[in-house]
Amino acid sequence: IDGARIDMGHALPAALIQEILTVVRERDPQFIFWSEEFSAKNAAAARECGFNFITGSLWHLYKKHRAAGLQRKLLAESWAAELPVAAAPETADTPRFAWRYRDKRLRELLILLNYFLPNTVPFLNNGLEMAEIQPMNLGLDNTEEGRFVLEATDPLYGKLAFFDRYRLHWLNPDRDWMEELLAKAARLRNRFIATLAAKESFLPEISCGVRARTRGEKKLLFLCYRLRLLGQPPAEGEEREEEKEEKEEGRLFFLANKNLQEPVRINLGELLAGGGETNTSKARVVYARGEERDEEWPAGDGWELAPGEVVIGYTVP
Repeated sequence: IDGARIDMGHALPAALIQEILTVVRERDPQFIFWSEEFSAKNAAAARECGFNFITGSLWHLYKKHRAAGLQRKLLAESWAAELPVAAAPETADTPRFAWRYRDKRLRELLILLNYFLPNTVPFLNNGLEMAEIQPMNLGLDNTEEGRFVLEATDPLYGKLAFFDRYRLHWLNPDRDWMEELLAKAARLRNRFIATLAAKESFLPEISCGVRARTRGEKKLLFLCYRLRLLGQPPAEGEEREEEKEEKEEGRLFFLANKNLQEPVRINLGELLAGGGETNTSKARVVYARGEERDEEWPAGDGWELAPGEVVIGYTVP
């Protein structure tokens, strides 16, 4: 066992939490403790107690995907937190991801976004990989009616895994699709883990400077990181990445059109330059049109993202 979540960690007496963490870490100093704290504003207090990360509320914010200002709210609950937060499309207490988001384009967008948000720890609730729709519990953001999402003829209709004998729907027709999507997301995250795991690599001034609007609706999600190559941290005394000139740095980028009805056009070079002049002429695209790839795209040309489309890639000096 590598770690444990402290249930209701935000409500337990500080002395009890300290005793639990101290006793365990006397035997295993690397043991990971996860606090069931939902507010990023309380992450600093959780850190002081000795926790490694918190639950956060990304699962709640994802359902506001149509709202303007979504990206800023997500970053306020992830990048701005004093501890990493769980990147959880669902938890054992919430409605199921596959039930809440029926459109596969939106599922793809949110899962990939979930793996590329800064200062996060991706979390898979048992059954997510099978596109299970029946909740395990009704504790968060649900009602008593939420237990009745299966067909009435299903033998598990109305049953909750927390309280009833239950089995997952292993023959769910969306299972293979969801498993492959999660596998793609994990491979892409692992490919850039040196960048994504370093909170200081995220560039909020570029990511939050985007204004892509059509008829007043903001459509574009854009995350930008200072690219770090795996296994190549700066040596002692070596110039830090953030101290290098802009032109010498690569960028990792995540683009998504959250509008499911209309396309959006962007110019990557302008986005990476924060609206100013850029010398970025090309990019390496590793994910687009629903598939992993390894293609060179011109960064100065206009790109059109289809409704719900995600594009992930990077630039190098």
